[in-house]
Amino acid sequence: MVYPDTFEGFAIHSAETWTQPKRTEYTPRPFKETDVGIEVIACGVCCSDVHTVTGGWGACPYALVVVHDIVGHVIRVGSKTMTGLTVGERVGVGAQAFACLQCRQCRNDNEIYCTHQLDTYGATFPGGFVSQGGYASYEHVHERFVFRFRMNWFSLAYTIAFQEGKRC
Repeated sequence: MVYPDTFEGFAIHSAETWTQPKRTEYTPRPFKETDVGIEVIACGVCCSDVHTVTGGWGACPYALVVVHDIVGHVIRVGSKTMTGLTVGERVGVGAQAFACLQCRQCRNDNEIYCTHQLDTYGATFPGGFVSQGGYASYEHVHERFVFRFRMNWFSLAYTIAFQEGKRC
């Protein structure tokens, strides 16, 4: 499979129209050699997605594709990844897509507290690209934030299990 140059997702275009997502084609940030490309097969909408797109947590970069509970298959692996992920594996992505991995917090497995951490959606990456979430055809994130699913259950069961740990 050729990795796509553009992704398609259901984007929210304003707080007033948050219940009317529109199918939107967008250009993702450039793929890095430490990234893993994922074809999304399931995702779970969380209450934090609703808070974000309705403006409940402040300004939002519209148009925005939300969802940070992503399940999919690996379709591309950057040449500098070290996790051993391979094309075809079933994986998940949570709320974080990037951190510096060099600071004290990152070295102590507390990447969420990294001052350079970036969220799966709504974060501005260097170069001005706004991250888009998993209510989409594809996603790519730094390998550190991609998790293997070792069991072979139906994809929706993964999504539900993935979501259960993050109740709002």
